[in-house]
Amino acid sequence: MHISEIFYSLQGEGVLTGVPSVFIRTAGCNLSCPWCDTRHAWSREDAAVWSVDKLLDAVARWPQARHCVVTGGEPTLQPELPELTRRLHAAGLHVTIETNATRLPPDGLVCDLASLSPKLMAAGSGAPPPDPDVLRAWLWRGEHQLKLVCSGPGERREILALQEALGADLAPGRLLLMPLTLSDPDASRRCREAVAQLCLEHGFRYATRLHLDLFGGRRGA
Repeated sequence: MHISEIFYSLQGEGVLTGVPSVFIRTAGCNLSCPWCDTRHAWSREDAAVWSVDKLLDAVARWPQARHCVVTGGEPTLQPELPELTRRLHAAGLHVTIETNATRLPPDGLVCDLASLSPKLMAAGSGAPPPDPDVLRAWLWRGEHQLKLVCSGPGERREILALQEALGADLAPGRLLLMPLTLSDPDASRRCREAVAQLCLEHGFRYATRLHLDLFGGRRGA
């Protein structure tokens, strides 16, 4: 597998925020979102090639961790992903897959939490619009969360349309809005306030980035 990094930290996003976890960050992505805070994982050029055995040995260095997060990049681009998840789960670990949800879940995948982050058109990512059929294929696997990066009211219509399209397949309380991270502090504050207001108006869940608050943007944290 092409691996950008592996490290132990606190989960910074979503319903498991604050949970100590081992992160396996795969290299290579099929998107190039302008706000991405892990651009170093876009390309495989500087990535190391790890066997599944080697990854399991590395994860075992943190025996106190009961959660493992496979992220990217885009982990579904890795053919060995199903084997990795099966073996992590067999080792007693809770497995989260963080995906942009542009690709169907591969056969044989074991996933305790599907963390889905499709990209909104209004946010200017240049990514294809969220595909409800692909999203449902992930939602039907069980525990899930839908994390949408947004800047505020400009994405309201798109978010509500996606929520309606998914209907009862999306579990209650599992649509999370995460404000854009902006370089200008005042603009970033206004964005957070706008997203918070959107959550209050429609009952969405507000998502922070705990890892950025604690560790900044440095790698391996």
